[in-house]
Amino acid sequence: MSKSLPADFVLPTVLRPEFRPCLRYYRNSASHAAEHALLLLQASVDQGYWYPGFSRKVKAALSKTHRKETELAAADTDKLTSAGKQFFFARIDVEYGRFECTLKYPEVAATRTPFGQWVAVFLPVAEAIAKLDATRPKPVIVFKTLSPTVVENLGRTLGLDLVSVEAPEIRWDLVEGVDQSGKRYSYYTPTILWSEGTVHHSSKFCVSDAGNHQCEACGHAIKNSFNWVPLFGRDKSGVAHSLWTGKDCAKKLFGCEVTGEAEFRKEGA
Repeated sequence: MSKSLPADFVLPTVLRPEFRPCLRYYRNSASHAAEHALLLLQASVDQGYWYPGFSRKVKAALSKTHRKETELAAADTDKLTSAGKQFFFARIDVEYGRFECTLKYPEVAATRTPFGQWVAVFLPVAEAIAKLDATRPKPVIVFKTLSPTVVENLGRTLGLDLVSVEAPEIRWDLVEGVDQSGKRYSYYTPTILWSEGTVHHSSKFCVSDAGNHQCEACGHAIKNSFNWVPLFGRDKSGVAHSLWTGKDCAKKLFGCEVTGEAEFRKEGA
């Protein structure tokens, strides 16, 4: 896809009804930025894929919700259940404007609560963004030379022979979907072919106390559900261990370059 906008590109001037209610959660300059972001999203939805540079702008602008509005919705999550941590994490999702997390709570959208209203408003946005993310071209993972310091330090911490770290085999299937308007679209879906006997989540880093999934190499919180690189390494016994890292960590720690635009979603993240 070209890195520049088409010569005939025209930004929409009127928001669709399903996107306009989002603006109540923004104030002042953030409101103007959110409206512009929603128009960028709308243009990409009409095209069927992300225009160059639009994804980052849309997600950044929509994450700046007004704190008073989201605090009201977040406070309401305590009324839904007293069991487990699910709605403790829901409170964090709302307070930090993680609109993409509405995909985890679709059943709440029908309730007459502040939390339900927040979900109902941002659910169409999250669904549109997820659909556009799915249409990205599949990525290619390329390894460079590992840093000896990283090999020593992380090898001692995780107990892995980091020289053996590599990307698992991945099968990419081109599938067709149908959106709510009945329009067909194609996207790549990955299936990670882990070797038999692979041990998962053996790192001491997995989910932080705040509910954020962590890079399993360094422990950094990864708040973007799609900002992942699946890797694996072997311990001294030859047993394979999966290793989900953030894109930046994969590059800095393992010399791993990820090209292409499709994004991996870690299970459960």
